[in-house]
Amino acid sequence: MDKMVSTIPPLSHWQRIEPIKGGFTQDLKYKVTDHQQRDFFLRISNKDKWFDLKEEAKLIDSLYQKGLPVAKVAGVGLCEDKTKSFLLLHWIEGITLDAVLPTMSPSDQYLIGVKAGQTLKQFHETSTNIDAFLHRSLIKKKMDELNAYLTSDVRIKNDQPVVDFILKHKNIMGAGPSVYEHSDFHPGNLILKPKKEIGIIDFNGSHPGDAYEEFYKLELFVIEMSKHYCIGQIHGYFGGDPPEDFWLSHSVYTAHAALYGLKWAQDHGKDDLKTIEFNRTKRILNDYDWFKNTMPDWYIGVKHINNKKTLS
Repeated sequence: MDKMVSTIPPLSHWQRIEPIKGGFTQDLKYKVTDHQQRDFFLRISNKDKWFDLKEEAKLIDSLYQKGLPVAKVAGVGLCEDKTKSFLLLHWIEGITLDAVLPTMSPSDQYLIGVKAGQTLKQFHETSTNIDAFLHRSLIKKKMDELNAYLTSDVRIKNDQPVVDFILKHKNIMGAGPSVYEHSDFHPGNLILKPKKEIGIIDFNGSHPGDAYEEFYKLELFVIEMSKHYCIGQIHGYFGGDPPEDFWLSHSVYTAHAALYGLKWAQDHGKDDLKTIEFNRTKRILNDYDWFKNTMPDWYIGVKHINNKKTLS
């Protein structure tokens, strides 16, 4: 790996390489420091990912040029041996939001959530020439995933009302505003920068889609950490309470994710992951009263517009 890194032009005189662990991708990720003490993010993928990396670099560069808080692209290409491809980005200084969020006060969690929501809205507003994408392809994908769950041995008891809820409202999936989705927007992919601004990372799953689909990740990865952040992100994005059509759409995406997540965890094969996903599904079902409600308990009745205007 050391030799391969040296063949990437901006890193020919690197001084330090630190592996970055985490995530489910097969790609190799590193923090690399060069001889000028500049830090970079390096992702190494197989050769067949070369086109995807080019498209990702193109997207990130366009966002950077428009002033969004993303990394500056330093390079993208094939490694010297032609068996691997790489994406090289300038490092965004700061700490991932999921690492610092639990240490914040509830009011600061809410305010940083507002900033995150405003940043997501800014990202969506850069979407240009996004035609209403093919709803049928999204619905087919979601139904294929639901069927994989239904034919598995990880089905939970008494799930039929939830399944019926998804099937009844399946056509709402993809019916929200057509935008370019980040598709994995949550505190693990957000950087809290030194001046309390938000940076966005990890665009490798970005694609044209439904703006409302972005929010179900709050239910999966964030609500147990901070409901105040989740409410803040929703308020920041919509400028207050969301429109009525949001909640039905959001609840359908969430119901689907709650069930299919059990099958996904089974396929990834780790017992601790299966337990986490099972507990998460139970919590989501309780929050929505098994989807008799389209607005979760953690949001109902909350008017958390805080008088505090700045982060501590």
